[in-house]
Amino acid sequence: MMASKLLRLGAGGTWPGEMVLKLNKNFIAQMANQLKNGSIVISGTNGKTTTALMIASILRSAGFKVLHNHSGANLLNGLASSFIADANFWGHPRSNISVFELDEANLPIALNHFTPKIALLLNLSRDQLDRYGEVEIMLEKWNEALIKLPATVSLIINEEDKRLIRLKETVKCQIIAYNLNQAEPNTPYPLLGRFNKSNTLAAITIAQSLGINPSVIKKTLQNFKPAFGRGEEFNIKGRKIKIFLAKNPASFNLNLEMILQDLPQAKSILFILNDNIPDGRDVSWIYDIDSGPLAQICQNRCVFVSGKRQIDMTLRLKYAGVNINKIWHFNDLEKIIQTMIQQTKEDELCLILPTYSAMLDSRKILCGKKIL
Repeated sequence: MMASKLLRLGAGGTWPGEMVLKLNKNFIAQMANQLKNGSIVISGTNGKTTTALMIASILRSAGFKVLHNHSGANLLNGLASSFIADANFWGHPRSNISVFELDEANLPIALNHFTPKIALLLNLSRDQLDRYGEVEIMLEKWNEALIKLPATVSLIINEEDKRLIRLKETVKCQIIAYNLNQAEPNTPYPLLGRFNKSNTLAAITIAQSLGINPSVIKKTLQNFKPAFGRGEEFNIKGRKIKIFLAKNPASFNLNLEMILQDLPQAKSILFILNDNIPDGRDVSWIYDIDSGPLAQICQNRCVFVSGKRQIDMTLRLKYAGVNINKIWHFNDLEKIIQTMIQQTKEDELCLILPTYSAMLDSRKILCGKKIL
């Protein structure tokens, strides 16, 4: 373990975890069992990163030492690498609680390696069909893993997702359900959009289940900043640029709804569609985007399109009724961002709706920083 520290093997990569797991397949369970306050796992199609960051922020404000896989390393080797980076000289965790974001496919795998104290399920919808398959297939895999958990585990479910409610019939866990209709009227919501209100309520539900003081929860949320690419704002040459990750039909539609309701002042919008491995090779999902809001968001705005599959996105806009003769489109992402800035006046708001890899590329251009 000390050698890993000296060689900086735990500083952002997942291959240290890969190596450790080959030597000791029980490594994650052994480390997780040493956490005094246990582990929290968060999964769902959308909202994982934002909700996990909220939970980790509240826990830190409450005095917990938190291990959080904030880099998005949500495979088993990523979790193992997180434990390696967190270990002290003797190989024991420095943290006393962990918050792990897990994508839909990796939740069942992770639950076969360790038992969390709390499991949070946000939602489940179509995403990367070439990797995950249909929603019912994923739900069955979740169910097979969750029924093995003991009654001591708290399973927190967003009951607005009717698919998740079906899990109540099979699991032994203590079920805690939440929905926005039950939210307190003075609940602080730090981010725009109904979906982010739901994420906030999920984080509050977990904090309350751990007995955290309401004043700590409220203060943390009031000062909360969005996770990278999830409503992040940049100021470039006097222009405000906000990035909203739009990686599947559900997140795309929710972002459209939020922009139309909360950001009508936006003057420009850039759609970036990639089909790299993190995005999923199959981009046919863009035809599940609601045509009405898609067309409406383009009205009276400068529209820009880029990405490896920019032609597909342009065609989708055409089928939605958008006049594509007025669209700016380049393969060169830096060039299109520069063009958008040039076509926008100072103090005006620009929006970027990218897929995952495009979000990372956009951030690199805007701030020169890599996330992973």
